[in-house]
Amino acid sequence: MHPSRWRSLAKDGHITAQVQLGLLLYAGDGVRQNFAEAAKWFRAAALQEDQRAQFNLAAMYERGLGVTRNDSLAAQWCRRAAEQGHTGAQARLGYFYSKGLGVDHDEAEATDWYRSAALQNHPAAQYDLGLQYANGRSVDQNHTTAAS
Repeated sequence: MHPSRWRSLAKDGHITAQVQLGLLLYAGDGVRQNFAEAAKWFRAAALQEDQRAQFNLAAMYERGLGVTRNDSLAAQWCRRAAEQGHTGAQARLGYFYSKGLGVDHDEAEATDWYRSAALQNHPAAQYDLGLQYANGRSVDQNHTTAAS
C-alpha cells in the first residue's frame, strides 16, 4: 500500500495503519525518514494498547530517536507491551531490570521476565535466562539448567 494511503488511514485512527506508518517513517521506506513523526504514530497506536507500537515506542525512548532519551518511559512502554505478551518486550524488560534502567535493579524481576519470554522460544531471553542460572542471579546457581 502506498504511504499516503497508510497516512490517511492512520489519521482516521486505524491502529494497524498507525503502526505501519510509524515503521515506514522509522525506516525511511518509501518516505523521508523521520523519527519524530514515527514516534508520533507509534504513540497514537500505543495509547490504543497496540503492543507492537508500545514496544517500538519503548525502543525509541531507550535510544532517544525522535524523542528525548528517557529510560523510565522506555521501561513503562515496554512493560505495557510485555504484560500483553509481546515476547521481545518481555525479554527487554528483563534486561531493564537486570541493569536498573528506568526501573529499580531487581534480578528476580529480570529472571521472571526472561523466563516468560524464554518459554515462548525467544532466543535472547533463553540466553539471558541461562546466564541468570549460570551466575546464580536470583536463582540457585545451576549449570545444568543454564545449559538447557
